[in-house]
Amino acid sequence: MTPEGQIQRSIQQYLAKLEENGVIFQDKRQAGGFSYKKGIPDIYFCYKGYHIECEVKAVNGKLSTMQEKYEERCIKQWNMLYFHPRSVQDVKDFLKTIDEKLPDVTDIIHDIMKDYK
Repeated sequence: MTPEGQIQRSIQQYLAKLEENGVIFQDKRQAGGFSYKKGIPDIYFCYKGYHIECEVKAVNGKLSTMQEKYEERCIKQWNMLYFHPRSVQDVKDFLKTIDEKLPDVTDIIHDIMKDYK
């Protein structure tokens, strides 16, 4: 397994634990799969109402041109959170930053959705 693959596996295991505890919803995209598109990140997850795109990279790994374009669209066009962790600690730090800097929109989402049941 590549260094990037090992990091991705560790991150997915960490996210799976959070998902088991009801903290997040997460999924992995399969490169080369039926609906796969170049440049789309490896993993996405939802945390406290925020959609987060996660492109895992090895310590010296760099985003491809397609990944850079998708990152820019996520952030500037769609107002999504996008990051490229190199470790499980990077993910923990990112979630901590969300906790510290962004409001929890869970109640707002539930309030909006009650009108659409």
